[in-house]
Amino acid sequence: MKASEGELIRLSDPKITNVRVLDLRFPTSRHQIGSDAVNTDPDYSAAYCILETDVGIEGYGLTFTLGHGTELCVLALEYLARFVHGRNLSSLTDDTVAFSRQLTEDTQFRWLGPEKGVIHLAAAALINAVWDLYARTEGKPLWKLLADFEPEQIVRSIDFRYIEDAITPGEALDLLRTRTASQAGRLNNLQRRGYPAYTTSAGRVTGQASSTLFRILLSLVTFRGGLAQDFRPTEWYPCCRHGCTAKRARFRRLNSARRT
Repeated sequence: MKASEGELIRLSDPKITNVRVLDLRFPTSRHQIGSDAVNTDPDYSAAYCILETDVGIEGYGLTFTLGHGTELCVLALEYLARFVHGRNLSSLTDDTVAFSRQLTEDTQFRWLGPEKGVIHLAAAALINAVWDLYARTEGKPLWKLLADFEPEQIVRSIDFRYIEDAITPGEALDLLRTRTASQAGRLNNLQRRGYPAYTTSAGRVTGQASSTLFRILLSLVTFRGGLAQDFRPTEWYPCCRHGCTAKRARFRRLNSARRT
């Protein structure tokens, strides 16, 4: 059956009907995974935001925490949810700068520190969820959604309020336009070869044996019920406080786990 024009509009511009917020915590402090000289016993955690819509598509965003206080981020997220509940996605994505400022310029809530600390973290999770929903609605990974933007769209999506002394909107636009000619080649290379992703690894296993990373990843495979058929991890980049060293690791155990 052919979709009506009204149905197509609804699919492309879903309405946010509910915002779920989860308090997720993992006991990484038991083995000091991810710890350092200052953060000696972190429990890697997140305030996790899920945007539900009237068409079934969901958007996901999170903000990273270390355990205690995650409940504060959750409460802040639940408050900020009022700014997206009942709204169509386009009302947020047509002017992402205005949307982000709406979250941080509430005339009373902003007294608590909207651009730092707990409120900043909560706003980040909600903004991430909106962008994720945007990409899913377009049927693209987020990087491809942004890559397909015209230079003017990218500039309109950036709040230059605190960076204009380093780069102005006009300068950013000129820079993007000069790169347009080589964009197709770079995108083709990216899609053929992928790209090295910076990561602090699972639980940021600084100083931990590689076997620890494998155990964590294998537990995730078990939790998710297996890997996607096209999952081919090739490189990981552990990070330490004294600099990052690229290390190549073939995840044979993961591939073996997928086959079994």
